[in-house]
Amino acid sequence: MPSTDPTTVTWVLPLVLMPAVALLLISTSARIQMMHNEVHHLLTHNYSVSGQFIAHLRARARQYRNALVGFYAAVTLFAFGSILGAFADLMGLSSAVVVIAFTVLGIISLILSAVQLIQESTLSLEAVEEHLDDIEQQLKDGAA
Repeated sequence: MPSTDPTTVTWVLPLVLMPAVALLLISTSARIQMMHNEVHHLLTHNYSVSGQFIAHLRARARQYRNALVGFYAAVTLFAFGSILGAFADLMGLSSAVVVIAFTVLGIISLILSAVQLIQESTLSLEAVEEHLDDIEQQLKDGAA
C-alpha cells in the first residue's frame, strides 16, 4: 500500500522534473535548428569562412547533439524511476531507493548536458567575435 506520509519518497518525484527537461529539449532543438539554418545559408550563398569558424560550427553541433542525448537520457531515467517505483509500491515494497537512484542519475545527466550547452555558448561567442572582427576590418579597409 503506498504511503500517505508527505515526506516519503514517491514514484511521482521524477515526473515533476519532466516539464523542465521538456523546455530544455525544445530550446536546444530550436538552437540546433538555427545552427542548421546558418550552415545552409553559408552553403547557398558561398560565403568565405575560416577553418576556425568551420571547426567551431562542427564542435557546436556535436555539443548540441551531446546535450540532446543527455536530456533524452534524463527523461528515460526519470521515466524508469517512476515506473519501477510505482511497481515497487504496488508490490508493497519500498520504492525510495529505486526512485532516488534513477532521479539522481537523471539529474547528473541534466548537469552534464548543461555543461555541453555552456561550452557551446562559449564557442558561439567566439564565432560572433570572429564575425565582428571581420566587419571591423572591412570598415577599416573601406575607410582607408
